[in-house]
Formats: sequence, C-alpha cells, structure tokens
Amino acid sequence: MKLKEYLEEEQITKDLFKDMLAEKGIVVSDVAFWKWYSGLGYPRGDKIAIIQRLTNHKVQAVDWYDGKVQ
Repeated sequence: MKLKEYLEEEQITKDLFKDMLAEKGIVVSDVAFWKWYSGLGYPRGDKIAIIQRLTNHKVQAVDWYDGKVQ
C-alpha cells in the first residue's frame, strides 16, 4: 500500500504522520514528505523500516518502488 493510500484509509493527516515520525526521531521537511506522499521520491532504508512499523506493516518497503528494473 502506498503511503498516500494508507493515510487516506486511516484518516491520518500529513501533519499528524509527520509528528508520529518526529516521535521516532525522523524529522522530515515538507518538500521531502510531499515527495514521499506523491510517489515522486522515497525515504532511505532506515526510515522505510520505521514507516513500515508505524503503519503496522501496511506500507512496506516494496510499496515505495514501482516495480521497474533500473
């Protein structure tokens, strides 16, 4: 599940999720978060792991990639 889908399904605002990340020590700029939310960018592996745990594994590492081989 993409981050955007998760937030919409769980009715969690972007600001609330950013606060949840901050509680785990991840401070992210509005621009970076917008990229994650829109699918135009993705966080580093350590952040992906924390996001996976915060979302009860609904947003997983593979969800950040579009499946294309680079």
